[in-house]
Amino acid sequence: MSATLPNSDWFPTFRKLWQTWQNTRVSTRLGNTLTLTERTDWRAIIDNAELPAAARKTIREVTLRTRLWRSEKASIAAELVAHFADGLEAGVSAEQLIADFGDVRATARLMRSAKRRCRPLWWQAWWWGSRGLVVLAVLYVVYALWQASLVPRISVDYLAQLNAPIQALPPEQRAWDDYHAALDLIDFQTFPAWLAYAYTEVEPGDPEWPEVVKWLEEHEEVIKLIERGSEKPYLGLALWPSLSNYDGKTQQTFAKFPLIARYLNQKDNLPQNADFGMSNAFISPHNNVYNLIRQILRLNLQRQIWLNQPAQALNTLRALLRVNLQTQLEYSAFMVRSSSFHILYDVLTQVHGILRDRPDFWSDEELIKIAHLLSTVGFSPQRELELKRQEFQDALQRIYSDDGQGDGQITAAGLELLRRHQHIKGQDKISDGPQEQSPWTLPYLQRLYGTRRYQSDLYDQILAITQKAFDYPTQLKEYQAEYNRLQKTTQLKSAHGQDFLAPLNPTDNVRYHRIPEGYLIGTQIGIALELYRRENGDWPATLADLTPRFIPRIPLDPMYGGNFQYKIVEGQPVVYSVAEDGDDDGGKFLPREGVSGFDHAWMHYAALLQDQPTQPLDSEPLDCDWIIWTTNPIYDCN
Repeated sequence: MSATLPNSDWFPTFRKLWQTWQNTRVSTRLGNTLTLTERTDWRAIIDNAELPAAARKTIREVTLRTRLWRSEKASIAAELVAHFADGLEAGVSAEQLIADFGDVRATARLMRSAKRRCRPLWWQAWWWGSRGLVVLAVLYVVYALWQASLVPRISVDYLAQLNAPIQALPPEQRAWDDYHAALDLIDFQTFPAWLAYAYTEVEPGDPEWPEVVKWLEEHEEVIKLIERGSEKPYLGLALWPSLSNYDGKTQQTFAKFPLIARYLNQKDNLPQNADFGMSNAFISPHNNVYNLIRQILRLNLQRQIWLNQPAQALNTLRALLRVNLQTQLEYSAFMVRSSSFHILYDVLTQVHGILRDRPDFWSDEELIKIAHLLSTVGFSPQRELELKRQEFQDALQRIYSDDGQGDGQITAAGLELLRRHQHIKGQDKISDGPQEQSPWTLPYLQRLYGTRRYQSDLYDQILAITQKAFDYPTQLKEYQAEYNRLQKTTQLKSAHGQDFLAPLNPTDNVRYHRIPEGYLIGTQIGIALELYRRENGDWPATLADLTPRFIPRIPLDPMYGGNFQYKIVEGQPVVYSVAEDGDDDGGKFLPREGVSGFDHAWMHYAALLQDQPTQPLDSEPLDCDWIIWTTNPIYDCN
């Protein structure tokens, strides 16, 4: 019998030496009659062996079944030839050797394993690596299929919670009935372009102005209905995800409204089953209704000023501010931010333009009434943050699955909702009809977006930073740096749907609220300055001279803290903040391309800040002051 192969646990080097000795021994047995090529031809080794046919057949079958490299098969064949040769020399018959040999398949499998263990390291790495990849691929497929089976579960109907108090309002508190009646009186077939878009400005002297005046005169009843509706505290129209949710009469009205139809009727812009829940606000008809109301009232205010009708202009200002208040009492954070601030823009710019160009347009009594009206305007970041939180939680339950313990995985339905959301906001293209999310990408996207708990915890951290920035705006840079660090070390930065899953950063939030608040304060101070001038014949020496007769108190700078500065430039007052750099630059005004003048620079300073990156925060602060009020024409950029 052949020598027994040493234990396979012995060192590899010794096994290789043993194998070399065995091969040498076999070669000797074959009489050294084979060439080098023949020694690697396992079939030739078997055929040239002086063994019975039955033994050669067994050796051939075992060698073939090993499925090894050619040289390894030659080695196996040589070893088996030596084994059978030793047995025959010992007097054992070929039949007995074959019977004692055992199962051919089992023997081939054992020999294959032994030979493979002796292969080089590069092959070992490839062998086990490929098996590992196959296992990982199988696990990935199983995980992807499992994740594809997950669906979002709407556990809390935030939209119903938002609508409940609206639907419970008594009719006398609902402005919608009046606004609805006003919309029904408008012929949208001949709807002028300057009225269709709330951001189109038409003023006396423009080519379209005669057409504006004619339209307003022909629609006096529409204006009266809008003014009557503005006297009511709430709009009183529930927020629904699609046109079909509204009553038949409202559907008919919205269907002929160009901008609403654009969002709610066109299949390519709002695909079927795209229910965004509370985040539906940005495609809701409410914002479009408010935009149209705002445009009609703003143009009517300009017409009344043009016709020298101060009392009527005051009533229209009041209507605008009442509509502004309606936007802040219900609906979503988007509604509060978008409609409310633009309506306030109209009021402040009109008041500023009158006090600059026609300071005697309103009487003292009317100016005092305007000051009282402006004092009712409130800025409620808490309300917006609360709505943001609800919108976020509503988005989470529509995007992620729910394991019942506050966690879950991203779902195909949720990713499709994100894709449609980005399309509606103009960030993406989408073809007609639904598109299924490939299940094979879900594990990767899960890694990209994170789990439900991850997003929820991340949102809470960001919301806490934003809240602190609201409370202490003078430390905005520190909070923005904290936000940036958090963003850099989390998946927020890479999430494609971060506009849906994350609040705005602290700088954007604070600027968006505090800068309009500063201009509101500036207008209140401007009215007090005008009243002082009328009574005393000149401007006050300091702002302190205005209190308490003309204004109860001078508010602090809502953006940077501290007192506002005041000076007279060429006989006109200038009220300003030392702004971001903390330097008093004497009321230095930094013009910005595209801004037509101070009275049109509602977000002038915000636009300047917007030019400054919020990431990183090592940029130099603006070398200018933040002017919140002046009637001096040198600050115009016309």
